[in-house]
Amino acid sequence: MSYIDNDRLIDEALQRFDTIQRLQNDGATELSGRVTFIYRATFIGFGLVVAALFFMVLVMTTQMSHMTKVITIMNTHFTQMNRDMNQMLTAMEQMDNHVESMAAIVRRIDTMNSSVGQMSGDMTTMNHTMQRLDSDIGQLSSAVTDMRYSFQLMDNSMGVMTHDVNRMSQPMRLFNQFSPFQ
Repeated sequence: MSYIDNDRLIDEALQRFDTIQRLQNDGATELSGRVTFIYRATFIGFGLVVAALFFMVLVMTTQMSHMTKVITIMNTHFTQMNRDMNQMLTAMEQMDNHVESMAAIVRRIDTMNSSVGQMSGDMTTMNHTMQRLDSDIGQLSSAVTDMRYSFQLMDNSMGVMTHDVNRMSQPMRLFNQFSPFQ
């Protein structure tokens, strides 16, 4: 091999090295562009998620105040229903007392006059009916008492729930100052 052949081989090797170097630079530039695109798409997606979460918190804080008001109103109505049930129970107890006294009167009338047989038979029938009515009213009174206790328990539960909702909504009320929907 001659000196000229060596120079030519060196020139060819340098040209190949330049080509390889250029291809590596082109690949690195293309990879850098793709990575930059992925970063941009990721940041845009992250921004959209943050905006959606902010909007959700904003809507939730706006509705939390309304929900607290509704639960407070419901609590007031349950208290009134409990009072009404107490009044109904008192009225049922009075009716029960009156029916009991009527049954005693019917029994006394039955023994007063033995000459009025037909009337006595009717009064006996009426006595049995009144006793059944007395029993039914006693059962109704018991059911109303159970309802009253149930409403008292529900009233207490609603009070606790109102307190819990008020406590839960306290941190969110800070966001109400920033709400454009008020």
